[in-house]
Amino acid sequence: MKKYSGNDTKTLIFDGGEEPDLKYMQEFVDGNIEVFRANPDMMMVFNDEGFIKDLPINEYASSFCPIDIRGNVIILLGDAQLK
Repeated sequence: MKKYSGNDTKTLIFDGGEEPDLKYMQEFVDGNIEVFRANPDMMMVFNDEGFIKDLPINEYASSFCPIDIRGNVIILLGDAQLK
């Protein structure tokens, strides 16, 4: 697992072998989760009310997709993606 921080947000990256459970993901994003497939090899998990709660934009995660992702994000790569 790799960690990135910036502008009041955090990003965790899981790459193969390890896969966080639902409770862990909800605690990390501070709420209910939304899953976004950025490409065939990458899923992003973030707070589904990030825009409503006006969470800060996660610049790192947003760099991988055409929308602004808000708040803490978990990126799942390869075998770590949700099935």
